[in-house]
Amino acid sequence: MSVVLNDNAFGWNSLDDQNSVESEFRHLVSEILDSEYDGCLTFIYDESSHALRPGPGFDAIPKEVHPVFPYMGTDADFVGQSLVERRLVVVDDVEAHPSLGAFDTVLRIVCARSLWIVPVVLDGRIFGLFAVYHKTKLKIHKTDERLLSLMAVNLAKTLQYSETLSMKVRYEQLFLHHPFGMMRLDRNDIIVEINEALTTFLGDTKRTFIGMDFTRFLTRLGVTPDEIRWNTSDHLLIRDVHGQSRNILWLTVPIKEDDRIHGRFVVMRDITDFLDMQHELRTTQSMLTSFVGNSADAIMVIDVNGTLMEVNPAFERIFGWKSDEVVNLYVQDLAGIDLSLVRRQLSDGDDNALCFYETRARDKYNHTVDVDVAIHAIRHNGILSGFVAVVRNISVRKEAENQLRKSEKRYQSLLHQNPNGIVAVNLKGEIVEVNQAFERLVGFTLRDRHQVNHITDIVPTPYHGEIRSWLLWNHAGTLDREIKPLEMELVHRRGHTVPVAVTRVPMVTSAGTMEGYFFIVEDLTERKRAEEIFRLSDKLSGVGQLAAGVAHEIRNPLTAIRGFCRLMEEGSTPTQMRYLQIVQSELSRIELIVGEMMALAKPAVAVFRSEIVRNIIEEVVTLMNAEALLHNVSIQLDLPKAPVIIQCDVNQMKQVLVNIIKNAVEAFHESGVIRITLRSKEDFIEISVEDNGPGIPEEDLELLGKPFFTTKEKGTGLGLLVSRRIVQAHGGTLHVRSKLAEGTTVLLRLPLNFEPAMDEND
Repeated sequence: MSVVLNDNAFGWNSLDDQNSVESEFRHLVSEILDSEYDGCLTFIYDESSHALRPGPGFDAIPKEVHPVFPYMGTDADFVGQSLVERRLVVVDDVEAHPSLGAFDTVLRIVCARSLWIVPVVLDGRIFGLFAVYHKTKLKIHKTDERLLSLMAVNLAKTLQYSETLSMKVRYEQLFLHHPFGMMRLDRNDIIVEINEALTTFLGDTKRTFIGMDFTRFLTRLGVTPDEIRWNTSDHLLIRDVHGQSRNILWLTVPIKEDDRIHGRFVVMRDITDFLDMQHELRTTQSMLTSFVGNSADAIMVIDVNGTLMEVNPAFERIFGWKSDEVVNLYVQDLAGIDLSLVRRQLSDGDDNALCFYETRARDKYNHTVDVDVAIHAIRHNGILSGFVAVVRNISVRKEAENQLRKSEKRYQSLLHQNPNGIVAVNLKGEIVEVNQAFERLVGFTLRDRHQVNHITDIVPTPYHGEIRSWLLWNHAGTLDREIKPLEMELVHRRGHTVPVAVTRVPMVTSAGTMEGYFFIVEDLTERKRAEEIFRLSDKLSGVGQLAAGVAHEIRNPLTAIRGFCRLMEEGSTPTQMRYLQIVQSELSRIELIVGEMMALAKPAVAVFRSEIVRNIIEEVVTLMNAEALLHNVSIQLDLPKAPVIIQCDVNQMKQVLVNIIKNAVEAFHESGVIRITLRSKEDFIEISVEDNGPGIPEEDLELLGKPFFTTKEKGTGLGLLVSRRIVQAHGGTLHVRSKLAEGTTVLLRLPLNFEPAMDEND
């Protein structure tokens, strides 16, 4: 290793150097102007970008031109020619020159007609160039050429000297203020310079050592010259000013110039504290080795850089790796060690700080091992020197915790995903938890009802005795007694009652003790509705069979009576004719009733096709408009423009709409409005027939659709029943809402993608 002196060892583009270069080029411009030249433009070479930047002389150029010509590369046009060829470039006539490039704008501004470009170069070193111009066409003379070349050489030498001086100042600052002890010897090994750090360490002044022979200097430190190895680094044991032994890192570097040694640099660094720390670390490691050898947990010693220094036998048992397989490896992710986390948590310098965390690691065979990691930082004089990690295998504990969590999840899933309402109570009957199904059943959460604390708070009063007896059975030892579900009605938040069946299930712990009960609350609404539908179906079946028999028996005599009436019309008097017309009218009414009874007994086979609902509604309204006008009723439509298509029997759908609109028209005592609305939802359509008639009493609403119940004077009570049956056959529903003095709304809901059931004969 040696120090070689170089012209540009430290660079010369600092701010001070740039200011110095600017000043010298400005002085050059002044000299040229004093020499009766019209003007001078300078360019300074920038080593970092290998480009020329405008220098002094551009001050008179308008600022709007500067951005046009901020830099000019060394290879650009004829400017580069002067630098590449290291010679003066002459342009006798600027206007006639073909390749001035970006420089042309500047020359036109200063009105230059002739131009001489001179490079500023010395010993291959480029400093820049300057361009001397005249405002008239002139040819250069030898005198001008020699003068300008001399100016360029003088400027280059001045800049080189300034650079050398700047390097010398930097060197002196580096040498004098370096934190390591340094001295410089001449070629005869005489001390010619020594810095402050070394004099401070030696406890003496610089004057004491300057001019001292280096061999004498070594003797003063208690070192014999034979111990010195030149031009390399080594350790030396010396005595300091207090007579104490100190370990010194010794480094000598020859100073070369033109391959000749002119002296040496000597660098000395006190490493005593570092070596002491190493000794203490080895002692600590020895103690740790004794401790970790018998531990049941895996113990790892890690240096400050994250290298694994030592593992104990427990590490081998837990993770499968032998010591020689992992020692000296980087520890990141090994055995669950997360050094980035450890350094963040132990960065505050607290000697007693510990880093705890749980993680999952991989053993030698890529098996997962759950571990509990505790890491302590090893510090010496507050400086971090390593870590001790204790890693405990907690796989058995984790498996038990996982089983417990799974059991808890199963319990929560059973509780909250159960379609039945569940109320968990303790042995006193106090409510511990309820599921969402129960909250939906009653329409409120227990948080909304602060006074609901006991199971009897949500059960109707007549059933309190039965519930209390269920709670007491545990104390009587009758848990195995069969308990029948208790049917009751709970009150919903909206005021209506909900039929439910309540069953008790004991809550038993793993130890076999009782903690409380689960009350399973089953919603019976749908079951009750199904039972009601089943009963109604039985009634309809009976009514249908009766209607079929009656209709069959009535139809034959009706035919005979109608025939005789037509015979009697011939030759009858006007009075007789009027009577016969009344009889014919009543016979038509009887036939209508018989037809509805037959439709109830045996509905016509539906033929399903894709139909546009708007067309069906408009055709029915066209048909019913005449009757509506007779009752002074207007029918308004609110139908979407886009076609809505469903699968249906068009005749049956028309029959349903005719029945509903006819009922609405006949309900008006005076004028009124019927509004028919069609809306398409996500998977079904809604047809709403709304009137502003007198409405239906609430007690009659529940009877609508039952056989032979009607609110009209001449109604049969079968129209709505048949309509509802047709809608149900189309997979839909029919609902009636009404309020007295406000009107009635009939709402039809039909599926968009209905697939009719295939007939057995299809």
